[in-house]
Amino acid sequence: MFSKGSEGGDTIIAQGVRLEGEFKSAGRVVIEGEVVGNIETTADILIGENAAIQANIAARNATIAGYVKGDISVAEKVEIGPTAEITGDINAQVLAIEAGARLVGKCVIGEVAGQKNKKEKEE
Repeated sequence: MFSKGSEGGDTIIAQGVRLEGEFKSAGRVVIEGEVVGNIETTADILIGENAAIQANIAARNATIAGYVKGDISVAEKVEIGPTAEITGDINAQVLAIEAGARLVGKCVIGEVAGQKNKKEKEE
């Protein structure tokens, strides 16, 4: 179920779980529950269909199928599924949006976004 190559192990926030505050991880994060605050991982984040996020998100890659209210900043790729509803700005190298997804916010995609994310991590 879990790969041994993961940097810091997987963290799963299951449906019915509510987390408030600053959340930092070195491994992959899977969210099906509710998070309020800020989420940061050096690995990937997966936000399921039932998830409700009111937080800024920083990750290497993000796959989103649920509700997110907050800014999303990733070093590589954001994938937005057809059930996703996002209110916030997105910064990434690559953005993929499936038909049916809802997005309200501005997007900065490509080289400029990647440079901004690197500068944020250096500070």
